[in-house]
Amino acid sequence: MTEFVLFHYAKAFFEVAQNDQKQKEYLNDLIFIKSVLDKNPQFILFLDSPIVDNSDKVTTLEKIFSKSLSPATYIFLVILTRKKLLNGFNSIVEHYQRLLEEEQGIYRGKIHTPFMISPEKVKLIEKAISDELNSQILLDVVIDKSVIGGVKIFVKDKVFDYSLSSKLETIQTVLMNKGVK
Repeated sequence: MTEFVLFHYAKAFFEVAQNDQKQKEYLNDLIFIKSVLDKNPQFILFLDSPIVDNSDKVTTLEKIFSKSLSPATYIFLVILTRKKLLNGFNSIVEHYQRLLEEEQGIYRGKIHTPFMISPEKVKLIEKAISDELNSQILLDVVIDKSVIGGVKIFVKDKVFDYSLSSKLETIQTVLMNKGVK
């Protein structure tokens, strides 16, 4: 199972949620299912088992989830079970959540830095990048020793490179273009 497949299932379910105008409600359902699966890893093995008949799996899902989930989310869970995709359920939830955030104008990115930076500095950087991109940006910090001084920020399809190595490369390129070696 690839991320590509999991993304498409998440996107299809997100489109159902949009049609029903219940994006947040369905996300809450997915988070509830995730918490149940996280607390009971053996349950996923049962649901993914080729030995257990699909009708037994659906009966079990109905007993556990049918009254606590919206009908659409319950059907989605049954489909994922029949397709044996529950091992990728956490990824589906992440993709769905990201789609909802993007619908709301919120984008996630990563800030690569060679050292840990304070949450306050992360907030300041998020604000600056949010203003630049006219969207709300949330950044996850990645410790990356290959970044020499400064930071590299990856958001959407953009890279903001404020590293010392980037500045040195720029200087080197300018000097080479002027014939200095």
